[in-house]
Amino acid sequence: MRTTILILTVLLANPLVHAQSTGVDEQLRYAHSLSAAFNAAAEHIGPSVVYITTRTERFVQRRDFFGRRLRPQRLLESGLGSGVIIGADGTILTNNHVVEDADELLVRLSDGREFPARVLGTDVERDLAVVKIDQSGLVPAEWGDSDALEIGEWVLAVGTPFGFSNTVTAGIVSARGPSNGPIHDELSKYEDYIQTDAAINPGNSGGPLINLDGKVVGINTAIFSQSGGSVGLGFAIPSNLAREVASEIINNTPPPRGWLGVEMQELDASLAGTFGVKPDAGVLIASVVPDGPADAGGLEPGDIVTRFNGAEVHSCACAPRAAHRSSRVNRVPRRGSL
Repeated sequence: MRTTILILTVLLANPLVHAQSTGVDEQLRYAHSLSAAFNAAAEHIGPSVVYITTRTERFVQRRDFFGRRLRPQRLLESGLGSGVIIGADGTILTNNHVVEDADELLVRLSDGREFPARVLGTDVERDLAVVKIDQSGLVPAEWGDSDALEIGEWVLAVGTPFGFSNTVTAGIVSARGPSNGPIHDELSKYEDYIQTDAAINPGNSGGPLINLDGKVVGINTAIFSQSGGSVGLGFAIPSNLAREVASEIINNTPPPRGWLGVEMQELDASLAGTFGVKPDAGVLIASVVPDGPADAGGLEPGDIVTRFNGAEVHSCACAPRAAHRSSRVNRVPRRGSL
């Protein structure tokens, strides 16, 4: 009893000490709850994440000192990536650039079992592919709603960076939208991306980006890095788009791709002044493809688009993309690919 009275006396005499102690306890409780949330999300998605290795056979023509052709040399190139199980029947979603041109595919499950895989189909523009292994009873991932993601929301990137299986990194949604970053045009001319500072490295491609419920909200696709490693600028394909593309590939129902036939230009302060409008008032039609849809609709070079499909337009990212270019989008350059 004497000890109890002494402690109460100290606390009453030093309220600041008590307040500081309470504050630290609250911070620790918050930290532990966040750690528990990360752990629960990682355990939830773990059985649905796979490690994909590829092997590609190439022949290199060499010449001797006198320029004469030697027998072609056979080379085997290997690659690695990640994927996420989307069907209990062994259907797996990954990036197109992970499996592109591969002669052999090998999928390793979270329990260590390995199976050869075949490609069911790909979507080059969206950089997505569906592969299949002959195995049933797998644990498919749960889809989350990427449209509901908010800037600052916690997310986890899961995959096999540099071959380290079942690796989880945490970060937040840094930005949304198609115009993010200097590699936007290299990534895609069609869709927006989820930008995150969760560490994404080579080998993470095709792996899931998940929310704290352990649901897939994106497919990790690219990074911006001058060193080849993560610098906190990672990009993921939104899950709502990935889910739609996966369904199209599985059901063999590719969607038609529309095009407008214009080149657009942002209205900076100088250009806006020339046309007598405010900056960001819309986008400038710089050129029109002859006999294209925009030409038939009456659009002319020098027109300023202020609204599209009922929504205000403030940048080229909000307007229809130029479409007189090839419908095939090139692979992400080496510095941006995973």
